[in-house]
Amino acid sequence: MANTCEITITSLLATLGFVQEAFRSKVVELESRDAAAEASWALQVSETKPPDALSWAERRELLHPDGVESGLFVWGYADSYVEGQSGVAWHLDLRRHGSNGWAIDRMLTVDDRGRELAAQVCADSAELARVLPDLVRELLAQEP
Repeated sequence: MANTCEITITSLLATLGFVQEAFRSKVVELESRDAAAEASWALQVSETKPPDALSWAERRELLHPDGVESGLFVWGYADSYVEGQSGVAWHLDLRRHGSNGWAIDRMLTVDDRGRELAAQVCADSAELARVLPDLVRELLAQEP
């Protein structure tokens, strides 16, 4: 029988692979539209995150008085310039929450105006691996 920790790690990595492919597919979709230009995407994992890349929820929760955050972050986006709009972006921010949990923030921005989707907290990495694909599908289905 496989170690539970190994199963969770494998599930989480597979889920992050799904997220990466979902962002890449969104860019392909955006590039196929005549009105879209300069589409791009990224998915990053790090122990820190540039302050200008923090979501508003992260800023409220994480920034220390010196303006530096700490923790483990997974963050990504798909974005493009769209005719009639200055830009559109789908943002995903994951960060550690408590000792084992994860906080998930998702937002669609259009012309520098953000529309946040319901935030979610997962009790552990196994739950994150289970729920994240549906949350990413919901995010990327949002129309500008």
